[in-house]
Amino acid sequence: MIYSFKISNYYIPRTGLSTESGLPDYRSPVGSYSKGHKPMTHQEFLRSALNRKRYWARSLVGIKYFSNVQPNSGHKAIYELEKMGLISGIVTQNVDRLHQASGCKDVLELHGNAYQVSCLNCETKFSRAEFSQKMSQMNKGWMSIHLDEPNQTDIRAD
Repeated sequence: MIYSFKISNYYIPRTGLSTESGLPDYRSPVGSYSKGHKPMTHQEFLRSALNRKRYWARSLVGIKYFSNVQPNSGHKAIYELEKMGLISGIVTQNVDRLHQASGCKDVLELHGNAYQVSCLNCETKFSRAEFSQKMSQMNKGWMSIHLDEPNQTDIRAD
């Protein structure tokens, strides 16, 4: 199959754009990486049930922060560039969907996004919010033991 494409002006935003919206960063001197946290790789996630439990336990806490953030002036400025036709779209490593929330139409998410999950067995896709809500309901006892502090943001299920 032969693909044809038009060469366009795509914008690649700087790292850390979403920190101004309140999301934590990874790479700065005070970011998550400097504190020793490394995001779980896809291979680690698939490797063991314990890894998946740890991932989803942390997700129960973290998703509420993603769900409440709003695009900042940087996201809005990029949208204005797209709207004026100065750029054709955005290529981003961010998984927060703040470009789309600002109005951008053509966004290529290199690392996917944090708003949709897929079943490893049947590949059915689910809304992350709905999935998290179901997990919270199914794990109320566990959450009351391990998440007794309302502002607790970092947990390890292992």
